[in-house]
Amino acid sequence: MGKKKKINYRAEQARRKNSEKAEQKRKAAERRELWNKHGKQIIIIAVAAVAALVLIWLGCKWFIGPGGSIPNFFGTLRGVESDWVVANTGTSSKPRYYKMAEFSTPEGYTLDPEYDLSSDKLAQTLYFTADDENALVQTIYVSGVTGYTAADQLTRVLDYGFFKDASEAIAGTLGGHEVQYAYMLCPTDTDEESAEKPDTERNGYASVCIYVDSVQGSCVLVMLNSATATLAEAPSQEALVAEAEALLSHLTLP
Repeated sequence: MGKKKKINYRAEQARRKNSEKAEQKRKAAERRELWNKHGKQIIIIAVAAVAALVLIWLGCKWFIGPGGSIPNFFGTLRGVESDWVVANTGTSSKPRYYKMAEFSTPEGYTLDPEYDLSSDKLAQTLYFTADDENALVQTIYVSGVTGYTAADQLTRVLDYGFFKDASEAIAGTLGGHEVQYAYMLCPTDTDEESAEKPDTERNGYASVCIYVDSVQGSCVLVMLNSATATLAEAPSQEALVAEAEALLSHLTLP
């Protein structure tokens, strides 16, 4: 038998490396040639593609809010009307603002756009004042309450005890809406000495605190307040609820 041919592994490795280097040089030369011929077109296409993606993203932020929320375009809510009630049902880091309701200005009242109890500058609440100082309902406050149903929120409010007297929670229909409400007598003289005075000498006002279920497991507050006088002169529950029946017709839910 003949002798096996001895393989020079070092030479073979060197040959392979040289072959790989040559292939790499060939491919690099092809890329340079392609770039020299079409470099400008490639840049234009790449820039156009990036610009298109940016425009699509901006368009989504302009027209579409996540989960059906109001589009939030870099801290500005798109399309919000002056009679909308708007609240954030998300978090401060991932906000989602929803239209909770509309409340058109009732005849004989003026919307005060400067009045806002919320610390959230993108949320929108509504506050109306009566044009007639003798109107039974002097102020109307409408706000979104996130994370609570109407029944649960009214229970929470009644537990606060900031009023002198209050009715029990009442479920009913006002202005065509299924609501939860309570009548309250709220003193403005809150010092210890005033607390001992009779209603004929203690100042305050009457309220009907109304909650209506809305979107996202949340609700809308409609607070109707009488003028401040002595508690003995405050309107009765029947009188304020009759006014609420008319005023709640201005509320529209999404």
